[in-house]
Amino acid sequence: MIKVIFPPEVQSLQYYSLCVSLIAPSDVALKGRLIDISNHVEEYWKLFDSRVQVKQFHMFESCLPPVRKRLPPGKKGEKPVIEPVIIAGSVSKDDLIRLYDRYMVKGRKDAKFVYNKLRAASHNICALCGIAPANSLDHYLPKARYPIFSVSPRNLVPACVPCNTTKGDPSYSSESELHLYPYNDSDNFYDTDWIDASIEVVDGILDFDFFANPPVHWSQTEKNRVITHFRTFGLDGKYKVNSMQLITTIMFNIRSLLVDGDYLKVKSYYLSLVDITNPNSTFRIMYKAVAGNDAICSGDF
Repeated sequence: MIKVIFPPEVQSLQYYSLCVSLIAPSDVALKGRLIDISNHVEEYWKLFDSRVQVKQFHMFESCLPPVRKRLPPGKKGEKPVIEPVIIAGSVSKDDLIRLYDRYMVKGRKDAKFVYNKLRAASHNICALCGIAPANSLDHYLPKARYPIFSVSPRNLVPACVPCNTTKGDPSYSSESELHLYPYNDSDNFYDTDWIDASIEVVDGILDFDFFANPPVHWSQTEKNRVITHFRTFGLDGKYKVNSMQLITTIMFNIRSLLVDGDYLKVKSYYLSLVDITNPNSTFRIMYKAVAGNDAICSGDF
């Protein structure tokens, strides 16, 4: 995970106006509908900003799923009519999603510039896993559930495609259900180790399994949030795949250190590596797991 220390300075409400201004003449009806709800958007986006510090995003009501109108008798073979989900005025959920998909992601360079600026905010690495390239933007509050924030820069997080798609479209009813918010969240989540790994030998090869293990002194809400984050983005699998690039090196180093030393030398070496790697990084977790296993440090593989 990566905390975005300096989020891009984007005037959110101006950006909404920019995206709306890019709507094609052929979509003039959509443009008019979106302009009509500008005050409503402004109200909700300001409310989003006010809830950042206290992490009360769960207090936003998620939109209802589409309603299928029942077909009258005698028309059973026809396709059912789906009523649009109205968010404000005459603007539907689909209208707001279309604003993002067509006029932000695929918009002219002034809108696309902001999209790319947001995507690069975490140095082009996914802020949600800290491993893969950030080649997309994730809607912190999913646009399918909270479409009013579909083009809000505060709601768009640099992410890799797997993290973006794995998350799905959840709605939230409590703070404990919220995953980490990279733009403004407690330093504890980024400066304190809360991911661990077990280690075993499988067919003569070291094998690591990663799991969330928040500190016991954290509040239950803090524990729940990191566990939610870990599960939501499938970090066990991502960390495991990432660990494979270092396993051969670790095995070689242990053998080399044991040539003129014992398990204590190996343990000391890996503890020293723990001190110089970032909290919750794949390598730091692996180093801790090795240092904490005397059998592995003794070369029992």
